[in-house]
Amino acid sequence: MKMAALVNSAVSRAGQRQGMSMSLKDRVVSEGMKLASHPALAALMQDERFMKLVMAAVSVPGKLSELSDEQKANALRMLGGARQKDVDDLKRAVRSLEDELGQLRNSGGRP
Repeated sequence: MKMAALVNSAVSRAGQRQGMSMSLKDRVVSEGMKLASHPALAALMQDERFMKLVMAAVSVPGKLSELSDEQKANALRMLGGARQKDVDDLKRAVRSLEDELGQLRNSGGRP
């Protein structure tokens, strides 16, 4: 059985047993503990590289919250993303061009 299917099955079973009183995080943690004893996962958990990957993935949200705004902007730029300021500037530019186009159309000029 594939890893995703195991996780989906475990979360589904947890939801059925616990009802909706248990938060998603609680369910995932609870079923994760049970899955940790599964033979397929036990082999993975013995692999130091896999555990380093898991620990790195778990620590990402904490590390991101510690970054300064400038560091976040630089990281976002490196990943090809746009900051909110960039998006707002582009929206203003588009609005200005739309207004200019509307004025040209109303004055009889061709766009």
